[in-house]
Amino acid sequence: MLTILSVNNLSKHYGNIRAVQDLSFQVKKGQVYGILGPNGSGKTTTLSIITGIVKQNNGSFSWFEKGNHKSLRLKIGSFIESPYFYPYLSLYKNLEIICLTKNIHSSEINNVLGITNLLQRKHSRYDNLSKGMKQRLGLAAALLGNPEVLVLDEPTGSLDPEGIADVRNIILEQAKNGKTIILASHILDEVEKVCSHVGILKNGQLIASGVVNQLLKQQNIIIISSSNNDKLGEVLKKALFIDCVEYANNEYYIVLQQGYTATDINKFAHDNGIILSKITTEKPSLESQFLELIK
Repeated sequence: MLTILSVNNLSKHYGNIRAVQDLSFQVKKGQVYGILGPNGSGKTTTLSIITGIVKQNNGSFSWFEKGNHKSLRLKIGSFIESPYFYPYLSLYKNLEIICLTKNIHSSEINNVLGITNLLQRKHSRYDNLSKGMKQRLGLAAALLGNPEVLVLDEPTGSLDPEGIADVRNIILEQAKNGKTIILASHILDEVEKVCSHVGILKNGQLIASGVVNQLLKQQNIIIISSSNNDKLGEVLKKALFIDCVEYANNEYYIVLQQGYTATDINKFAHDNGIILSKITTEKPSLESQFLELIK
């Protein structure tokens, strides 16, 4: 599979501040790669380096296995921080200026406005847009030229739930269409819902990376209860396939040994004369594991 981006020992210092330190990772074609970390972890600096906005102090990066020549950036659409638009111009005019600077035909404008659900507002002034619409216009600008890769920095930042859903759906749709997406965010839920792969940054260093579901994998918690919880508690002590069990809020929270599922605990209770009134499986949240990683 083609390596879209290869980052090797990248470092960037601002005086005594080490924004990025010996950072290395790869993004393969078709991945939605999330760069996840708290504010100040080096996410924006990393994206600024790989898009040519900022020059690194050390290390290197390569696009499409061909280096980092300016010509390769024509295949990349970027949305770094809050893109600048002229407040007194319409959406169409703002995108027309971007087309002129990038040598892109203006016939693409209506298409990207349609993708981002802004076509009906194309003659509206930029300063009359809501925050969500402004974010979507930033995405529209990134989509001009039909790039192979999208580099997005906090694309849902400061949006309300409806705006977040709109932007998320646009990103997911572009991923379905085959685009490789590199997405920086501090919003844990966003990475879990959108990204296929993730790299977690702390103080400019990569502390963990991999497939989202595998990297953040942890034992599921089985929550059960019955009409006779006292008897259930005694029975659970006999189950040799339980790693640990806790009782709270009139329910038992159970972690099973590898290879066992909720079906096994349900059968075990039934075989011991207990009918469970509740049995659910709770997956560990990305938030709890993320916080554990960055401690």
